[in-house]
Order: sequence, then structure tokens, then C-alpha cells
Amino acid sequence: HNLNEVERMCDRVGFIKKGELMTVQRLDGTGSVAGKKVCIVVREDTKSVVERLKILSDVKNIVTEGDTIRFFFTGDVTDLIGWAGTMALSDFICEPPSVEDYFISLYGE
Repeated sequence: HNLNEVERMCDRVGFIKKGELMTVQRLDGTGSVAGKKVCIVVREDTKSVVERLKILSDVKNIVTEGDTIRFFFTGDVTDLIGWAGTMALSDFICEPPSVEDYFISLYGE
């Protein structure tokens, strides 16, 4: 399917993998899946930051690459900002994920 078309025309999207419905997500009106796509760059041990990140229940699909950690967050952004304030970060980016971002995180491609 053309994911750009889905973003323009739909108010929700379902993701099917190997014949099973994995999830249905509401689009937020701008073509983005609900939640946030987050990228942080840490100035401390990445593994320990990931362990502390897992304390937040609304964190999904954590990917690390060097000192960079990427993940999806579906909770209250105030909780995420509060958590980030306790970390030694050199960068923090939080933006709405596109349908394609979400698709890639689910299918790993």
C-alpha cells in the first residue's frame, strides 16, 4: 500500500503481519500515528539509560546505535520530559511518527 495515501485519507490504520492483525492505530489528524517518535543522544552508559527507560511503561521498540537511543512513546509527554530531565543527554528530539515510521518499527525493515 501507499503509506502516504493512507496518511492523507484514513483516520486509523491496521497492521497485519503473517496473517495476524498486530495493531490498529488512530491517526492524529495530521497523518501521524498517535504517540511520539523519540531520539536521544546520551552522555553516559547507553545500557544503563535503556534500563532506566524501560521503567516508563509507554515505551516501545527501543533501538540503540552507539550513544543514540530511538523509541516510540505513547504515554503522557510530561512523564517523558520529566524522565529525560534526570538523564545526562546531549540531544533530545520528540516528534510525531509517520505511518511509515511505525510500519518500519513493527516489521523491522
